[in-house]
Amino acid sequence: MLSTVLAAGVKETGYSPLNNGKKVILVITQRPVLTLLVLTSCLWFSRTATQPSASADVVPRRTATKDVPNADLKFAVAEVRGRPNGADPRPPSIRVIPYPHLKSALGSDPLPMDRTWRRLQKDGIADAAEYVKKDQANESNRLRIQRYRRETLVIEWDGAARARWALNVEGRLRSLSGKKPYFPPDGWPRHRWERSNDRSCVLIFESDKPKATLRVAFRARKDHVHYELTLQTDDDQPPPQHLATHLCFNHCWADGFGRDALVRFNEKIHRLGAIPNPKRIWIRVATAKENPLYARLKREQFATDGIGGNLNETRLTGPDAVKLKVPINGVQGRFIATQRHKGPAATVAINSPNAISVGWSFWPCTDIDLAFGPVEPGKPKTVSGRIHFLKGTIDQSLNAIQVSD
Repeated sequence: MLSTVLAAGVKETGYSPLNNGKKVILVITQRPVLTLLVLTSCLWFSRTATQPSASADVVPRRTATKDVPNADLKFAVAEVRGRPNGADPRPPSIRVIPYPHLKSALGSDPLPMDRTWRRLQKDGIADAAEYVKKDQANESNRLRIQRYRRETLVIEWDGAARARWALNVEGRLRSLSGKKPYFPPDGWPRHRWERSNDRSCVLIFESDKPKATLRVAFRARKDHVHYELTLQTDDDQPPPQHLATHLCFNHCWADGFGRDALVRFNEKIHRLGAIPNPKRIWIRVATAKENPLYARLKREQFATDGIGGNLNETRLTGPDAVKLKVPINGVQGRFIATQRHKGPAATVAINSPNAISVGWSFWPCTDIDLAFGPVEPGKPKTVSGRIHFLKGTIDQSLNAIQVSD
């Protein structure tokens, strides 16, 4: 998110989990003797800036922090190396924070639930907005959503002020063939988060029967988040064949992003969000060109078992459902992206060399399905990808976000 840069080399940050829930005033100076004078002159700025940490904007050589008694502030003094003409070549910072941790630090919901149907209303999708609003009014549904959120990662990017993205890994893996469709069969009985800082964390799913773990690691880099899913089973029997998982990447809390759902098809960029949806199917899928076997299995499974649904609670199945639920086959580059609708050009995209399909929905989401391939007992198997946050249009970002063979 955008930081507020103040005069005289002073910068104020917003409430950050790393700052114990306090605002921070950074005094950036090459002459520490001037620090007290600058601090005195900038106290009145403390109520003006509300955006997250400015730590990516300085290169500290020596720092010190001090709490202010009876105040919701913390001062940080940093002596930094000067930059020619004050230029800062660094891209906007990215943060990855588990939803439960961020909610606890803020003392409020970082992803307000009513924002879902309000975003749909704002985007002119009245029937979906009413569907979600009614769904959330049901107490059992709210409890299910709360459980789902405990496994959700929140991503913040300084390139989009006040925006947040929600990423959820569908931990229970899906077999695209065979008689045992899920692994573990009854889902993962427990999970936990391990967090190093606001640029690195791990979500761990565990099961005793079968004995297995799924580690999902997230690391924020210069202009992307790198993610890895590592599955290990320690039972004598291997898990079902053709295992895949689903990553839901939700732009609901990031105004201007998500509604387009951009892919490359027949060497051109296509807007999946523009494909007519007369049956009001909630989530639709486009299969990847680069993995024809898994793409075929995904298409058959998605169309025949009723997944996807629609706003009338109808489970569309059978051959006639294929062209409605999977309207495009053979997208290229193993990515799905979105461009900012208004304001400075920006592109956000998720990709993976293990992608077998991508999806888009009313939320709006740009989702991706990953295939693990053969998994042997005692041998960890890893799939990975990136979530890019880039300045510029998709045409300018294409080389960075697409995955080549």
